[in-house]
Amino acid sequence: MKQLIKQPIISEKTTVSGKEQGAYVFGVDISATKPEIKKAIEAKYKVGVVCVRTLHQASKTRHFRGRRSELGRLKKAIVVLKKGQSLPILPQ
Repeated sequence: MKQLIKQPIISEKTTVSGKEQGAYVFGVDISATKPEIKKAIEAKYKVGVVCVRTLHQASKTRHFRGRRSELGRLKKAIVVLKKGQSLPILPQ
């Protein structure tokens, strides 16, 4: 079985949305679908998921000392939980 959920993405913006709206952001596998992400979050954290929104972040080219390298693509999933539920991934 492939690892769908790679890591939670924690930034100032995601922390505020997590505390106020119950929306959490995760880095997920490129080929993961919304129903797969929903099942994986519900199984891993034992919470109810209302909706899942996804977005693709394009790869970036980085230049260093005359050489170019590609930074990988990324797919993010914004997961909204049922009212009153939260995840223990955010700092207090």
